[in-house]
Amino acid sequence: MREYPRMFRVWITKHVSSFCGTNRQLSRIDPTIENICPCCGQPDEPTSHINRCEDPFKHSVLELEDWLKSANTDPILADLIVRYAESRGESTMSELLNRNYNGYIIYRPIAKYQDKLGWDNIRKVGYQ
Repeated sequence: MREYPRMFRVWITKHVSSFCGTNRQLSRIDPTIENICPCCGQPDEPTSHINRCEDPFKHSVLELEDWLKSANTDPILADLIVRYAESRGESTMSELLNRNYNGYIIYRPIAKYQDKLGWDNIRKVGYQ
């Protein structure tokens, strides 16, 4: 991890340990902070909600899609990643690959390894 920026290492540590700055944790420190998601109002906001809250996520997926296009990512891979992000853990990448692309063989290993990592770890894939 030494090769990554310090603040990224701090963020990863907080996220993996479930002590990132969600309102669940902030309300423990400051009782004036209500323990709800500020975007959607879900009570008792856990760390996993950061990757699942639909409100800010829609905008992030659009930005991801734009970036994948600007980076000249293979259109099938880009669409697969966007569909996976939109599913927010409701579908595995392998299911989406098989459902939408007949199991397009070149992307089976990527889907397999992402499924092993799981949805909550997608944000860490590029950093390991």
